[in-house]
Amino acid sequence: MWTRRCRALSTVGLCAVLGACSNDGLLGRASGDPGGAAGVGGQPSALPEGGSGGVPALDAGAVEQGGSGGASVSVDAGGMGGSSGGGAAVYCPEDDGTAAALTLAGLGYEPSLGLPAADVADGGASDAGLEFDGVLLPGLVGWASEPGQGTATTIGGAAGQVVTARTSEELVDWASRPEPLVIRVCGTLRAPEVRVSSHKTLLGVGNAASIEGGLRIGGDGQSVRNVVIKNLRVNAKFSGVEGDAVKVDQAHHVWVDHCELFDSSGNGAALEVVRGSDFVTVSWTKFHFTPDMPDLERRFGCRIGDHDQDPAEAQAQDTGHLKVTLHHDWFADDVRQRAPRVRYGDVHVFNSYYSIGELPQEYSIRASTASRVLLERNYFQGVTNPHEIDAEDAQMLALDNVYDGAAGLMQSAGSAFVPPYAYTLDAVLSVRQLVIQGAGPQ
Repeated sequence: MWTRRCRALSTVGLCAVLGACSNDGLLGRASGDPGGAAGVGGQPSALPEGGSGGVPALDAGAVEQGGSGGASVSVDAGGMGGSSGGGAAVYCPEDDGTAAALTLAGLGYEPSLGLPAADVADGGASDAGLEFDGVLLPGLVGWASEPGQGTATTIGGAAGQVVTARTSEELVDWASRPEPLVIRVCGTLRAPEVRVSSHKTLLGVGNAASIEGGLRIGGDGQSVRNVVIKNLRVNAKFSGVEGDAVKVDQAHHVWVDHCELFDSSGNGAALEVVRGSDFVTVSWTKFHFTPDMPDLERRFGCRIGDHDQDPAEAQAQDTGHLKVTLHHDWFADDVRQRAPRVRYGDVHVFNSYYSIGELPQEYSIRASTASRVLLERNYFQGVTNPHEIDAEDAQMLALDNVYDGAAGLMQSAGSAFVPPYAYTLDAVLSVRQLVIQGAGPQ
């Protein structure tokens, strides 16, 4: 393994994030706690007394004590197991520290002192620098870790409390709140459209947490930033988000990690990054289709850039944006095309695994209008047209990939771009096994 390029992080200078901050700062680490926990003996430290934007006050009956750095706002479980689509709550264990570790307290960050009141009100960056400067979530690599549009990196709901969604109604409610939240998702929840607002982390509990529906990050005039989707299965057969499992639309700083996205329908794709979205990382995620999907033609993996837009509008909106990293992803059974298909963006695909199912496939990766695509150490097994260039102004640079039984176009032309972030490339012959074992919810 080797590492390319590194950006030094500055000292911690956290800004206010909507309702999560006060003039006294953000969530803090208990004094003298060497492990970065939020409090001593499992007690929360530096949490807001009453929450913000409608978050319930934390009291003895509302705090789950299973975490090692943070607190969970809880509700009584009205049932166990099954799919929740009409209010029935599913069983959910207390946090074992996984969610708490995704809060600033769990990450070991001290409060930011002397924060200007205006920045608290506006939710913008302070004079000290960009939002979240100096913070880095464990495992985050790629464009979502890079600074841009006033934001230094992606931390999701780390500046807020940990809450638990046991019903689809709770999930839809928590996800749309204005304040930062780490939302634990339990069981199988049916919610055709979950609108995810800024400063949210959606975290599946265990390896079977599922959403039957779709996640909409931005769009419809909403500008959204700083979202993490982690450890979730999203079954888009039930999606009301234009058939997508996850749609990133006019949003920036989004990280999709260890997810399973499948059975998108209609004109949708398992994942879409469109309309000027930017600074997105998709890692350790499995894309596939099941026999439940009767449409054999529209089995699309990932679309970056919107072909439905007017060309002039798309050029104005997307030029200089759509920066996306995909690494250690698995494009598996019956993804017919778009893995990804790219317009305008600077897209980096490395250490990903491409396999096939029983149905005919058209292509895997396509560089289209004004795109720059860098492919490094990916493993293509049995696929047709692993990567192709579809426009005169597109560039695609393919380096050190493996083509195991693959056939058709394997085009490479132009210099693409040099990623500004540090990343480690695994040996290409190990990619297949690594991704099969590690992709998807864990």
